[in-house]
Amino acid sequence: MAGKGGKRVIQYLSSRQMSVGTAAASVVEGRVAGTEIHLHALANNSKDVLVGGSDLTLANGFVLRKGEHVTIRLMERQTLYAIAETDGQILTVLAVGGI
Repeated sequence: MAGKGGKRVIQYLSSRQMSVGTAAASVVEGRVAGTEIHLHALANNSKDVLVGGSDLTLANGFVLRKGEHVTIRLMERQTLYAIAETDGQILTVLAVGGI
């Protein structure tokens, strides 16, 4: 959506830290078309965090090593999940929609 002067307007903004464990859990859902999800696995985690779709397992996830970050774009109503080999791994999440 274009705002004043042709600049894009953020329609949705959310941030949080979540504890990731051994069961796949929902991280965030795309709220508007083109929601950018910025993920950061904290450097002091003891294990990697894996992200993916609803079929996420330790065997098929996209790996975020300790200290790594990635940006993923989700469409409206798409959900991103996270899992880790051990409980208590921290993932920071920033969702920016409508850009």
